[in-house]
Amino acid sequence: MAYFAAVITLKNTIQRLLNSSQISILSPSQKILEFAFEEVRTVQEVLQNNEELLIKNCDNEGVTSLTGQIREAAYKLEDALESHASDQYESLANEVCLHFEEVKEEINYFAETMKTIEKMMTEELSKPLTEEKEKDVGPLKIDGGKKSKMVGLSEEFDALKREINYCTSEPGPSLIEIHGMAGIGKTALAMKIFEDPSVSSHFNPRVFVTIGPKYQSKKVKVMLSILNQMNHDVDKIRMTEDVDLAEHILSSLKANKYLIVFDDVWNRLDLLDLFSLLPKESNPSVVFVTSRLKEVEEWHRCENSNDIKFHSGSFRPLRFLNKEESWDLLCEKVFGEGNLCPFQLEKFGKKIAEHCEGLPLTIVTVANILSNREKTLEYWKKVAEKQTSVFTDAYDQMFDVLILSYNYLSQYLKLCFLYMGAFPQSCRIPYSKLVKLWHVEQFPDVNSLIDFEHLVRGCLRDLFSSNVVLVKQWSSRNRGDLDTPRCWIKTCSLHSAYWHVCVKQASKEKFLHVANHVSSFTNSIKNQRRLCIHNNVLFGIKEVHKSMETISMARSLLCTGPHHQYPVPICFRLRLLRVLDALTIRFYKFPTEVLKLVQLRYLALTYSGKVPGSISKLWNLMYLIVHRHLSIKKSSRDSSYLPMEIWNMKELRHIQVMGDNLLDLYGAVLPNLLTLSDISEIELTPDGVELLYCFDHISHLSYLESLKCVVVNPKPSSQVVSPIMTLPSSLIKLSLSGLGFPWEYMRTITKLPRLEVLKLRCYAFQGPVWEISDDVFLSLQYLLLEDIDLVHWKGNCRICFPKLQRVLIRHCYKLKEILSSWTGCAVTEIVDCPSLALSTEQLRKKYPHCPLFILHDEK
Repeated sequence: MAYFAAVITLKNTIQRLLNSSQISILSPSQKILEFAFEEVRTVQEVLQNNEELLIKNCDNEGVTSLTGQIREAAYKLEDALESHASDQYESLANEVCLHFEEVKEEINYFAETMKTIEKMMTEELSKPLTEEKEKDVGPLKIDGGKKSKMVGLSEEFDALKREINYCTSEPGPSLIEIHGMAGIGKTALAMKIFEDPSVSSHFNPRVFVTIGPKYQSKKVKVMLSILNQMNHDVDKIRMTEDVDLAEHILSSLKANKYLIVFDDVWNRLDLLDLFSLLPKESNPSVVFVTSRLKEVEEWHRCENSNDIKFHSGSFRPLRFLNKEESWDLLCEKVFGEGNLCPFQLEKFGKKIAEHCEGLPLTIVTVANILSNREKTLEYWKKVAEKQTSVFTDAYDQMFDVLILSYNYLSQYLKLCFLYMGAFPQSCRIPYSKLVKLWHVEQFPDVNSLIDFEHLVRGCLRDLFSSNVVLVKQWSSRNRGDLDTPRCWIKTCSLHSAYWHVCVKQASKEKFLHVANHVSSFTNSIKNQRRLCIHNNVLFGIKEVHKSMETISMARSLLCTGPHHQYPVPICFRLRLLRVLDALTIRFYKFPTEVLKLVQLRYLALTYSGKVPGSISKLWNLMYLIVHRHLSIKKSSRDSSYLPMEIWNMKELRHIQVMGDNLLDLYGAVLPNLLTLSDISEIELTPDGVELLYCFDHISHLSYLESLKCVVVNPKPSSQVVSPIMTLPSSLIKLSLSGLGFPWEYMRTITKLPRLEVLKLRCYAFQGPVWEISDDVFLSLQYLLLEDIDLVHWKGNCRICFPKLQRVLIRHCYKLKEILSSWTGCAVTEIVDCPSLALSTEQLRKKYPHCPLFILHDEK
């Protein structure tokens, strides 16, 4: 899918040149770039208009070749444009006035090439789809036969049997649907149900057909398989003139109690087409559907569903196996049913099973490999410590099964999925970081950041619904309900099996290359657009620096592995970089080479000194993140790690500089700034009270949405900051710690009309009483109180917090009284507040209108 990314980034590169407020373009060049923009936009529209056909032809070698040519042509033109622009940046002094007459020939060549490719692609896409060859549509065999036990998911198995047996006493058809990640055991579970005597004895006929993503190309074969399993003479039927196979199926199912399994359904239209084969009314029957996609729950409710009225239905996400179930399955597959694992291998065997992360397909594949290898303590220890190729070999064997989930994603979702390979295996990926990186890359393609964040949330929801991305933590803004309009994911990850697919496919498509060791720097690194280093030690190896010269046109360098304790000589020769994420690399001196990377839009590094004023040379910079080795400093009004020049960088959207005092913002431009984070993270001196001036002049930042201000080790019972006079009315999220405000200053915060998240930690406010009377938090959804000396929290929750969804109160040791009338609050969690001295039951009696209290102590 790198071809689609290449077209999007090329279009946005041209658009940024045309719309930049920092440069001017000579008149002839303006027309040249406008022509290029229209040509590239046309290509993008063609790809989007043909998206469905491109997805269906994902394994068509002709189409793959043509999309590869689109990618290379887009890369070539973008390289020419940005290289030419960078040459002029370096040669010009102050005012930047660019011309692009020299790249006119490359633009014309691109336009002609795209016309030729479009014509050839139209011909390829018009060809009939080839029939799926991966597997037959008949029933699949389960290892062990009908008498084998159900290893793992036994509770789900028993529950499904009870439900199906219940359906036999109800009139009409019942619908049961299960969904989950590829390889999680949907087919095995469905077949086990299908073959179980206590189920099969109730139904005649019984049919099991595997549908797959190319159902439309093998519809006739599916219908013949159904008829064959109902003991029809298929050969005789096919000899009949004007035969209607669907009518034969309908008439055969009428007046019968049937069980039919549609395994591996991929889209709504296919399912509705399959439903059209079923009679509208029938005796007690069961339709069992399995799918990789969560939205299968909604498909049968759509219009044109053949008017089948299912009297009951269940929709189950299939879970991963737990540690015990994973070990049981691995043990059975390696040593055989009923045989025990040798005692000396058990410790490392359980570790191997744990590495499979609960996915049955991984467990079985690894077990098949182990069963053919030496069963010694030394070897199993190496496997458990991942010092062998066992897991890599297993993932390679699983690739053809898992890649289907990627192939049938939309073009935008493919880009988002591939980018997640930039993060290490099993890493929890913060949504906040993804949204910044995707915004720089323009995945998905939207100019407005507000609309962009909405689309990013939608993309993550869709990836989660497609069961290729796992949600690890839901944000404080919602309760994890995927179907709510505002579903906020805080962290997500890829299962190791899908991470392997992601990294392998991303490198193959020249979208992104991951380097863990020296051998990663092979010929496959050439022409890669993004390089991800998961082992910073590699920068100290000469061969690595030499190999990196082959990707001089790379746009992203992401060092996302573990932090490295000592400095390493990072390579700055990638002059067209847009993204440099070097937070895990330690710099003793500010890397002045960075200042030559004028295309840079995202800069993140770890450095304890002052950022030089020449940072303003990076006038394209949108995100600046600076972490420190020592994140605290002595307070001083005039001390700051940021230069005054920072406030004239018009493109800046996000500033996060740990341990920094906020500079005087008077006269600052910053029209796009949305986030200030970790400002004024200060350790106070032990003598006396010091005023912080972090809120001076901040109110005019009219687009600021998020602000975090922290004082480390505050001195209790003393006011440590100047009063809050005003705050930007645009704030959505506010996090304060250690500031020591009196509670009456909260009135400034209640006036914020858009504030949804408020986090108060460690004496952010202090005093025994917080009484809310006339103040109303109009939009607040989440409130955190942690390490606050509050004793009495007075007021009416329903009136003061009309939209509150969740409250978390932690380590408030003096708290004795909380708000009344919790009608508007969905969840209240109270942790380690001993003075409250109430049980959950007592809290519910005292506050009967609060839907849920969660009370627990931390030891």
